[in-house]
Amino acid sequence: MCPMNWDYNEEGECGPKYWPNANGRNQSPINLDLCLMKYNTVEPLKFVNYDVKLTGEIFNNGHSGNIFLQVKPHFENDVPEIRDGGLDQSYRLVQYHFHWGLHDNEGSEHTLAGLHYPAELHIVHEGVTNPNKLAVIGVFFVLGVDDKPLLQECTVLNKLIEPGFLFKFIALHCLLMSSVRKESILHSKRRML
Repeated sequence: MCPMNWDYNEEGECGPKYWPNANGRNQSPINLDLCLMKYNTVEPLKFVNYDVKLTGEIFNNGHSGNIFLQVKPHFENDVPEIRDGGLDQSYRLVQYHFHWGLHDNEGSEHTLAGLHYPAELHIVHEGVTNPNKLAVIGVFFVLGVDDKPLLQECTVLNKLIEPGFLFKFIALHCLLMSSVRKESILHSKRRML
């Protein structure tokens, strides 16, 4: 069995055919079944400071480029966070990362009605009161003609060739741009190995 790691090698001991062996109730990946979804009557999720520019670092962990925020103490009140919407506390943005594949019909970690999307963005927030809790927002990407909303991030990601490579990133822009067509799913707070 795979020693606390995973990869996309179909023939490897850490590949997709062994992922179900984790046997967790909230195990990724999941299929979001439209027939089982119910209308959510809680108040809307509030996005605070998502228009603030921040700096960060992009790190190649061997699977994706993880973008970690660097927050200076005097900018602590400007950190993007989410609150309300049924959450038990406010959650501050700590990092975001992408999942993508070799082809346009694969790439997203999760599926919606059994369909994969070309890419998926995970926006990871840590609890302000209890940092052991996470709130992760998943955004499915579809192909479009305007590729500029994430141009700066994509340009930097092309430089992350070797796992373990770290790249300083300046002027991190707002993640939730109106020009990006998205479907957001708020996942349960959980730590994923």
